[in-house]
Amino acid sequence: MKWQTALMMGALAPLLVLVSEAEAQRRVEINATTRCNACAVELKTVATLQGAGAPASFPALVRLARNSKGWYAASASTFVGELFVFSADGRFRSAVGRRGEGPGEFAREQLLMFDAHDSLHAIAMGGGRYSVLEPSLNRVARSSAITARVMDARLAGNGRFFALAPTVAATGSYVLQVLGSDGGRVLSFDEVPPGASGQLALGRALAIDAQGGLWSGAFGAYHLRSWDAGGRLRLEAVGRRSWFQPSSSDPSAARRTGLPVQLGGIEFDEEGLLWLFFLIPTIQGDASSSSRAGPGPVSFSTVIEVLDPRDMQLLATGRYPRLLLPFQRGLAYSVEDAPSGETDVRIVSLRLRK
Repeated sequence: MKWQTALMMGALAPLLVLVSEAEAQRRVEINATTRCNACAVELKTVATLQGAGAPASFPALVRLARNSKGWYAASASTFVGELFVFSADGRFRSAVGRRGEGPGEFAREQLLMFDAHDSLHAIAMGGGRYSVLEPSLNRVARSSAITARVMDARLAGNGRFFALAPTVAATGSYVLQVLGSDGGRVLSFDEVPPGASGQLALGRALAIDAQGGLWSGAFGAYHLRSWDAGGRLRLEAVGRRSWFQPSSSDPSAARRTGLPVQLGGIEFDEEGLLWLFFLIPTIQGDASSSSRAGPGPVSFSTVIEVLDPRDMQLLATGRYPRLLLPFQRGLAYSVEDAPSGETDVRIVSLRLRK
């Protein structure tokens, strides 16, 4: 299952404003013991996007966004060039766009985000083009080329984006950016440690809290950071779990031990609680096999932890039997086999039952 995406280093942008890494205002350790004994993770299915009615099937990973009407926009590797639109009840409505590099065209998978007016913002993964679709989702209202190599993004206030977009500058290498409404870089922060390389070292899961604070979680370690809107580090938190050890970037070690556990995403729910999604691989057969065929098929489950961001205390934990990833405040998805033989996308809401 190709659920990892290679990171790309961006080129040096002129007039780049760099934010130095200051000492965090708070450094805390996230305890493994839950503070709320009565609390429980509650996942409720709110929609199922039906693959049987769509022109192409869903792969294991899908890029999603939901607007105020409950409509869903989707982008995936199996229908590059088009964005699929689904109604609130999960039925396929339409496809927009075509494959290409020009305005109104999509050459890669798109990172999707609705704004407060239901305009859909689409950024090509790896960079190249930034498009905005009208609220009707019938056509692209504007489109422009961008230089930032964006691997993930969240729509912030004032038309800006909080982005995973590694870049190299004269003063160092940085993982995170704030991009302006034109896709140009405004801030660069989260300096890359010396010698760090690869997705697990440079990958970050992103989220924005209700106050505009910027949050990231390292893919390969239980390590969360929070910055203010100006890129100043305000919190650093680490957790120690027996099932999640810092991942090795040594390919030979990966072959010996199998795929590592990875942080798949972070997101806030409607109450402002922070949810973490850890992807737990299970390899069928001998992971240490030296055969050319490699180890057997891989399946995933997801460990969920819910934190109170005010003190970073653990409130509840849960487990989902398949790959579950957040995509928007209070929402996550799982791609699952359907009775029709196609794959559906199950949309679930995130709620802490107290």
